Amino acid sequence: MPQQPAKTINTSIRSTDKRFSTRAKWICALTVCACLVQADLAQSAERRPGEPGWMSVVVATGDLQKQIEATPIEKRPYRPFHFYGNTVRRMHYRGTPFPRFGEVVATPFRALSPR
Repeated sequence: MPQQPAKTINTSIRSTDKRFSTRAKWICALTVCACLVQADLAQSAERRPGEPGWMSVVVATGDLQKQIEATPIEKRPYRPFHFYGNTVRRMHYRGTPFPRFGEVVATPFRALSPR
């Protein structure tokens, strides 16, 4: 009696399983990232006493520019894309030059926020 060839599994089921597996991996990765961002944003919301907040003005002009220049660099507000000043303030208040992840993620939103 001759052997019958093994039955093949429908390939559409296999491709669906692969897509589900890839989709599940992405969902898990995005969920983990969202949790990390949320935890870091909660941590970055806790400022030390006296630490300045954020200002959405990237390029100050007029009276605001004069006011900022008259303020010591440690007391000036954090501003998007002002790497040197922001680093000096982080070293002064936190003891580290590195921004928190939430601050990096929020920079474009701070730069584009209405004044």
